[in-house]
Order: sequence, then structure tokens, then C-alpha cells
Amino acid sequence: MSRCRSAALAVLALAGAIREVEAEAPAREFRGAWVATVYNLDWPSKAGLSAAQQQAELRAILDRAAELKLNAILLQVRPSADASIARRESRGLRC
Repeated sequence: MSRCRSAALAVLALAGAIREVEAEAPAREFRGAWVATVYNLDWPSKAGLSAAQQQAELRAILDRAAELKLNAILLQVRPSADASIARRESRGLRC
């Protein structure tokens, strides 16, 4: 009889813990993935792909994100003119 009581108490405690966790779940949750384009890390898979091939790869990434129930994609885009300006004084910053 004591085994049954112990098992019943364990089940009740577990059910209470589950309810507590469910109650603490946030109303909004950010679940995202970072997709890097620098050096073709994530997308596109290699340089020189046509626009159609790049679109197909990106759609596959987005479809996979939807399967994983992600709600955000951070698509890192590298600018083509990313050289720094060699100047002693930077605009807006005076030392």
C-alpha cells in the first residue's frame, strides 16, 4: 500500500511541476536562426550561383525554419563597399 501512495504522490508532484512550468511560459517568445552570408557560410552555398539557385537555397532554409517552428530569421547581408575610411577625425566623434 505504501508503494501505491508513493507512486501517486510522485505523479501528483510531477503534474504540479508541469503546470508550474506551463504557467511560467512567456506570452511571446523569440525563436530565430542567424543565416550568415559572409564567405558563403550558410547562404548561398557557393559563389557564382544564379539568382534562381540562390532563391531555391534560401527557400529551403526558410522551409526548414518553419518546420522547426522558428519565428524569426536574421539574414546577415554583407555590404559590397565595406572598406573603412582612413581619417584622423571621424564624423560626430571628437577626442
